[in-house]
Order: sequence, then structure tokens, then C-alpha cells
Amino acid sequence: MRNKLLQFINTRRSIRSFTKRKVTKKQLEQIAEAGLRAPSSKNAQPWYLVVLQGKEKNRIADCIRDDMKNYDCVPTNVTDGKKIKGMFDSTNESIKIIEESSAVILIFNREVYSQGFSEAKGKRIDARQLYTYAVEVLGLGACMQNILLAAHAQNLGAVAMADVYPGAVKIKKLFKLEYQFMIGVAIGYPAYKTKKREVNFKKLVKFVE
Repeated sequence: MRNKLLQFINTRRSIRSFTKRKVTKKQLEQIAEAGLRAPSSKNAQPWYLVVLQGKEKNRIADCIRDDMKNYDCVPTNVTDGKKIKGMFDSTNESIKIIEESSAVILIFNREVYSQGFSEAKGKRIDARQLYTYAVEVLGLGACMQNILLAAHAQNLGAVAMADVYPGAVKIKKLFKLEYQFMIGVAIGYPAYKTKKREVNFKKLVKFVE
């Protein structure tokens, strides 16, 4: 079991193109449950998941397409707001992925600790508040990773997409949710095979004895 789990982790890659074969509801239930079993600070479980298929899934793509013109979707530096060199806008690619996928899981933040931090724009935020929000987001990241691994374990492909944020306001209204919309995960049967990704272990890991 241990070696199999490591194999799943080491061979998982983001899949951005899918076949027309449909993912079953049972598969999606298992994937969503894996997300819900992720670790979180104080077991707060800040996540809320919306699982979409068919026409409802494509409405998400429409929400993003409608509002992307109001955003500069190139990633920016948080300290000065300038575009990060080498980064590019991949929103149109994400819209295509959503439409081609069999299902999309939307991950929302219930803000169980931060209590509306996402609406605090323009207000002075201290380091403690920022840390609290960051802890929440770390839990959501663990939820997302479990979803990706659970899809991979079922021979499905999946990709997490932050480019969905231009449609965040409309998506929240669509589902009548007050939670903060964080990220979407597209899921389907892979249209291509991938190779194991190389990692720079020596550069990114330090052992201290």
C-alpha cells in the first residue's frame, strides 16, 4: 500500500485534454470524499465542494468568459502589483478545459477562521490575521491535492485551475453561496499520456542532522 501511494504521488501530472468518455457519479463521490478527508488546522475543515457535470459545468465556463474582459489575468507580484516576468494569461485555455472535461469540482472557502477576510480589501490587516487566513488556505490546498490524487488513482486525469477567478462573483451568485470561491478542478479521462516529472531534489530539499 505504501509503495502504491508513493507511485500515485510521483506519477500524477496535470491533464489538460480529455476524451468524451464520462466519469461516473460514483467515481466523483469517491473523489469528493477524498477531498473532505484532507487535514486542516484544528480540524476546521474550511472547504465546501460543488461537483458539476453536463450543462451546469459549462455554465461555469460561461461565467468566466463573460467576466474575463474585466480582469488582467496575468499573475502579478503581491508587493507591487506588477506582472511577473515569464507568466502569461491562460484563462482561455482553462475555459476550453472545463468545456472538454467530464466534470468540474469547485472548491470554496467557508472562512471558518478568517470570518470574511476575503472581503477585507482596503482595510489594514495585521500579520496575525494574514497568518490565520493562510492556515485556512493550506487546508484547502490539501483538499485540492487529495482530489487530484483520488482522480489519478482511478486512472482519470485532472487539473487545478486558478484562472476561474474572473467568474468568481457570478459563480457565487449562481449557487447562492456566501463562501469565497478559491479554485476549480477539471476531471475526465486523459486524452494523452504523460511522463514522470523531474524534480530538483538537491536544490529544493535540505537535510539537517
